[in-house]
Amino acid sequence: MSDPVVAWLPRGLCSLRFKLVSGAGALAAAASIAAGQPIIVVGVDLFAALASGARARFLCRLDAALRARDAGDAFALWRRRLVHWQGMMIDATQLIATKACIPLVLRDEGLAPLLVSERPLAPANTDFP
Repeated sequence: MSDPVVAWLPRGLCSLRFKLVSGAGALAAAASIAAGQPIIVVGVDLFAALASGARARFLCRLDAALRARDAGDAFALWRRRLVHWQGMMIDATQLIATKACIPLVLRDEGLAPLLVSERPLAPANTDFP
């Protein structure tokens, strides 16, 4: 990776990916509120917050690996690959979590049956007049 454009391209793609996930999270949260399912907003906002927080962390680590490579560190490329693989594992985890929640979101009743029980909390006391 001696070409600077090739070296900085993954950094730009990583930055754009985190910005897109944050923006999509904001749109999905607005759509969930408009659809009358505000509890879904919690999960969507969690994904968006994780993307916003991870963006700075990942970009710092990628920049450090590029600076170390320019300084002559032989293991900088491996550290950069490790950061890339960690990012892909986070993406896979988010994809699995999102896919697991799709049946809950697409139910006719939404998430309400999971949050509100139909049975009373305590049995009715009939001893009182």
